[in-house]
Amino acid sequence: MDAAVAAKDWGTAVRGLQRIVEMGPELVTATGEPGVFEGASIVASHRVVRLGAASLAAYEQELGGAANELLAAGATLRDPTRLARAAERYLPTVAGRRAALLLADLALEAGDVDGALGALERLEDLEDVAAPDLKAAFAPWREARLARVAVARARTAAALPRVRAWLEAPTKA
Repeated sequence: MDAAVAAKDWGTAVRGLQRIVEMGPELVTATGEPGVFEGASIVASHRVVRLGAASLAAYEQELGGAANELLAAGATLRDPTRLARAAERYLPTVAGRRAALLLADLALEAGDVDGALGALERLEDLEDVAAPDLKAAFAPWREARLARVAVARARTAAALPRVRAWLEAPTKA
């Protein structure tokens, strides 16, 4: 797969990364920090966006159709299991990100704030590792995610603007 990335053979690269995603969450990989491991499927999904716009475009072309089918089934039935599967297997795709947002919406409707924030955190993690050439493409997704995080964190409708301002404030590193 590294050879495909070096050759900018994005189709081969993303198919290889997707094979890792489909191995499931049980497979872990070292993160580079001593003693720290992360799910290989998460690392593979993140690598798709870390490689930039060309990689993401190839991923969407290769896997967007399957992601759309799973999203459509989950959305039509309002089925959190199918939506979670779409988000887990295809998060870098437009349909995978939509599935994560819909999953958060269903969790909020059910009063499951932790479930909603968990789905939204996966999107935030994807944004955080995305290559700089994806910043503009990810801006609407960030906006949609922040709107839902604000709803999840605000205790009342009156508190929404304050929570939203807090979420959008620059962080001090």
